[in-house]
Amino acid sequence: MGGDRAPDEIVAGALEAASPQITPVLVGPESLDTAGLDLVEAPTTIAMDEKPGEAVRAKRDSSLVVACRLVREGRAD
Repeated sequence: MGGDRAPDEIVAGALEAASPQITPVLVGPESLDTAGLDLVEAPTTIAMDEKPGEAVRAKRDSSLVVACRLVREGRAD
C-alpha cells in the first residue's frame, strides 16, 4: 500500500467508503492495522524504480500482484 501518508490515509479512506454495498478489502503486510477491515496478506511491494515487467514476475507476493489476482478471481472489483 503505497501513496502519500500511506497506509493510514488508505485505511481511513477505506473505512469511510465502507457501507452495506461496499466491503473494502485491503492488501498489505500482516502487521497492517486495518481497523477491522478485511486484509489479504502481501508481504512485499514493488518500488517505483523497479522495471514493472520484471517486478511483477519476480514478486508474486507483492501487494500489486496479489490485488490483481483478487480481481481476476472475482474476489475484488
